[in-house]
Formats: sequence, C-alpha cells, structure tokens
Amino acid sequence: MKISAVLPIYNEEKVVGEIIKRLDKIFKELIKNKKAEDYEIIAVDDGSTDNTREILKKIKIEKLKIITHKQNIGYGRAIKTGIKNSKFDLIFIVDCDNTYPIEEIPNLIEYCNEYDMVIGARIKKGAKIPFLRKFPKWLLNKYASFLSGYKIPDLNSGMRFFKKELSLKYWKLYPNKFSFTSVLTMASILDGYNIIFIPIDYYKREGKSSINPIKDTIRFFSLVSRMTFYFNPLKPFFLLGII
Repeated sequence: MKISAVLPIYNEEKVVGEIIKRLDKIFKELIKNKKAEDYEIIAVDDGSTDNTREILKKIKIEKLKIITHKQNIGYGRAIKTGIKNSKFDLIFIVDCDNTYPIEEIPNLIEYCNEYDMVIGARIKKGAKIPFLRKFPKWLLNKYASFLSGYKIPDLNSGMRFFKKELSLKYWKLYPNKFSFTSVLTMASILDGYNIIFIPIDYYKREGKSSINPIKDTIRFFSLVSRMTFYFNPLKPFFLLGII
C-alpha cells in the first residue's frame, strides 16, 4: 500500500521537527518490512505565527512536502488541503502536537486492507485526557453511539488511516475547524462503511490547546445531531417514539 500522511500544523515549533523525523523513520521501516510500498509526508502549516514555518523549511527529508496557508483557517481546512494535494489512495492523519503515539502506526496499518477506516482510540489505561475534557468527551461518545447504533469509543481522534475515496465522498460536509474528524467518523458509520477502533495511548500536551471545553463540546453535540439527521431524516421521529 502507498500512504499519504497529512499533518495539520499550527504553532508547533517545539515538536514539529521531531515528529516529522520520527514519522519518516517509521514509514521507512514499513517499506523495509514490506508493510508499505511508498509514502509521502504532507505538512500543512495553517498560518503559524511562531517559528514553525522556518523549522519546516530546514527539514531535509526527501518525502516531505510543505504547504503553507497564508493565514490561520482551521484544523479541518488544513486536513482538506493535505488530502487535496495527496497522491496516494491511503490517507493517514495525526495531530502534530506530540500527544499521539505514532509508534502505533505499524499496528494500525495491519487493519487497513480489511477496513475502510482505522481509528486510534485514546482509551488505553493511562491515556492523558485533560481533566476538563474527560466527562464531555465521554458524554459525546455515548451520545454519538446512541444515535448511530454503533459503539464509538473515540469520535474525534486525530490519529487514523482512511481511504482517500471515502474522505472525498463527504467533502462538502467537512467544516474548516476541529470537527473534521467527528464528521468523518459519523458520516462513515451512518453510511455503512467498515470502521474499527484500535486502543492507543495519549500523552499530555505541551503548551496551550486551542479547544474550548464548553463551547466546542456544545458544537460537537450539535454536529453529531445534524449528521445523524442528514443520513437518517426519520431518526427524530424514532427518538420521539422511544420517549
């Protein structure tokens, strides 16, 4: 298989260089072990205001492609830019903030031939989910599971593999902000695609997150509801019947 790794990046000067070099090493090992045929790393700088852009330019990796947004547009838009400029059929995305265990890539890729999307679910014991996000995240996953009829342990994980054609199918539904992954997860499940969640760890973030626990949680709940009703317009009447 051939992999296009898409990295949405915004103000990650402390870790971006290290992450890209580790990714390059991991993908080279996959090729060496005949788990992959080729790869590319697409770093999308979403208008960073720190030294991220300068650091990216100094990285000497043959498979690295750098794309720059002139201004900060959003996480979802950065991923869309990366996908649009990718050349391979299997997409891998990961948040570039050093919170995801990219060493789990060889484990996740084992499922890619069998499933349309392989999601790293941050549910391993010891996963460092921020305290203020634990309950809202749990509640959101329960709500999404209830509406979709599918057990969803991690709706918006930022580390996953998926087929490019799958992501393109819902192109007009993706927002420019953080809920890109939530839309992709819900749309794929509600549309009957074959999805699997693989438990992974999650590390404490260095620096400040741009996610607002209260405001963004409300948005996520609204989005999950809209996605459900988009794919199943009769769902509201079904829920009223239960009540």
